[in-house]
Amino acid sequence: MSATPRRKREPTIVIPPHGQRATLEGGEAPPPQELSPEQKKLNDLLKELMEACTSEVIKVAACQCEDKDDCSVYKKAKDIARIIDEVTELRGKVEGTAGVAA
Repeated sequence: MSATPRRKREPTIVIPPHGQRATLEGGEAPPPQELSPEQKKLNDLLKELMEACTSEVIKVAACQCEDKDDCSVYKKAKDIARIIDEVTELRGKVEGTAGVAA
């Protein structure tokens, strides 16, 4: 009986628990993928939007208005701040992986 030739084994990506980076079976990170021009533009626009929102949220939070508790602008700024915080945290977790520009 002749031996069957071995097929080259493709790397397996290991999906870790939430908050950890995916790795190849050997422990190294998967190679980064290039972003399309549209993905780069989207990332640039999202970064610009976050910077503009952050600036305004800080101004609203620092204002000395006595009606903050009833102010719809202040409440919306708090919502925006929460979203910015969540996006920033998520970007930190996925930074360096495909589809996300640092």
